[in-house]
Amino acid sequence: MSKQFVFFRMTLLLLLLISGSMLVISCDTPEQKHQKQANNYYDEALWDNAIAEYGEVLKINPKNTEALVNRGSSYTEKGEYDLAIADCTQAIEIDPENVIAYYNRSIAYLRRGDLYKAQGNDAQAKADWELAIKDCSEIIDSGLQNSFVLLHRGLAYKNLKDYNAAEADLNKAMTTSTNEEFILRVKLSLDQMKQEQETPQK
Repeated sequence: MSKQFVFFRMTLLLLLLISGSMLVISCDTPEQKHQKQANNYYDEALWDNAIAEYGEVLKINPKNTEALVNRGSSYTEKGEYDLAIADCTQAIEIDPENVIAYYNRSIAYLRRGDLYKAQGNDAQAKADWELAIKDCSEIIDSGLQNSFVLLHRGLAYKNLKDYNAAEADLNKAMTTSTNEEFILRVKLSLDQMKQEQETPQK
């Protein structure tokens, strides 16, 4: 067998392998195509586009929890908290151990509670902050000590004026993170809480 023939055969085999892998890459299902596009929009913070594309994913597969959770997060970023909570709740119903769904829903509850507070609806604000705590606790009780989860639960406790619980969570959040910007953010929350405690209640 000549060297030229061997080289030709190797080149042909390589071309076949490359063309075969390109065929596999280009054979995404419609669901996968919409999911990739949605994720790209999500990464670029193009929330309306992401919501629309995740909607296309869910038309094909209503049980796609990643699409539900990410669409819920997109709704949260737009301030559409009811829709965010509905999507995350649906994801949890499909997968009760989906910690990202609990986390994203806790953020929506926390922010909706802040909105209710600003509108003077203290009772609904309190109810939402308690739900945020419940979701964060679900994650923490599962054994995941995440600094962001601790921060959000701490902020919810702070809003409810449960300062001891808030301080415990915020301090723990700092010890579980090495991000300086995050640590400064937590310290600012602790300082604000201290000022609240020192300010006489009207």
